[in-house]
Amino acid sequence: MTMTQEEFEKSHEKVNTFVTKAECMEALEYLYGMGVENMRSDEAHYTMILIKKVARIYKEDLWREKN
Repeated sequence: MTMTQEEFEKSHEKVNTFVTKAECMEALEYLYGMGVENMRSDEAHYTMILIKKVARIYKEDLWREKN
């Protein structure tokens, strides 16, 4: 059975999606700094997509060591 929009809104609350640049930079530094090597492959893949998007929005360069 599918929920109507009204039923859905009664059983869910909207998430506040506002974040500051400072919060984004902190998250970027934490996630990119700690690396994604310890994440499962899909977690690492999708985390890197978000990392790259935030870096691009704020015109931040991402650097990694050459192998």
